[in-house]
Amino acid sequence: MRTTKVILVDDIDGSEEDVRTVTFALENRLYEVDLSPANAEALEAALRPYLDAGRPVKRRKRQPKAA
Repeated sequence: MRTTKVILVDDIDGSEEDVRTVTFALENRLYEVDLSPANAEALEAALRPYLDAGRPVKRRKRQPKAA
């Protein structure tokens, strides 16, 4: 039996412990970054003033493209 192991590596500092994928959007572009808890916290802290001043937007359903 063969097993594949996926190891997430923090995209900022290269650490591997407790790394998770964080998804966020800016200017209608969706981003993913793998971050340790400390770097995820730093990202949220950096975005906090904008999150507090902004408002949540419901995702729009995409209209099917005409053939």
